[in-house]
Amino acid sequence: MTWEFWAIIGSILLIIELFIPTLVALSLSVACFVTSIFAYAFDLTLTMQLVIFSVTGLFLFLIIRPIALKLWFNKKPEIKTNVEALVGAEGMVTETIDNMNNTGRVLVMGDDWKAKSSNDEIIEKGSKIIVEKVDSTILIVKKKQ
Repeated sequence: MTWEFWAIIGSILLIIELFIPTLVALSLSVACFVTSIFAYAFDLTLTMQLVIFSVTGLFLFLIIRPIALKLWFNKKPEIKTNVEALVGAEGMVTETIDNMNNTGRVLVMGDDWKAKSSNDEIIEKGSKIIVEKVDSTILIVKKKQ
């Protein structure tokens, strides 16, 4: 095969990588371009060209690709939404929390919720609380120290 063949295949793979950015086609594309350069410079046999392509492709795919994925496609911090955002939030007791009498309401993030104390203590109206967990529509809270 001539060096032009490797350059054409490398160009096609590069175009594919632009539409499907997984760095797989890019690894193979760079391997094709490296093989093309060696085939042009040294007039290599087909076997040597395939060896260069295979070694370069495997190196890029197994070593460089994972590093590049971590650098370019790193995950953004997860944003808590809905009920998950309530855990750890601070609020205020609007009705005294008493687990024995099944009473208690809190205002957290502008919403009124039924609440229970996490350690069965009575939390008076007007006290500051922290949400420890959410059980269906009931917030399990503790008094803020």
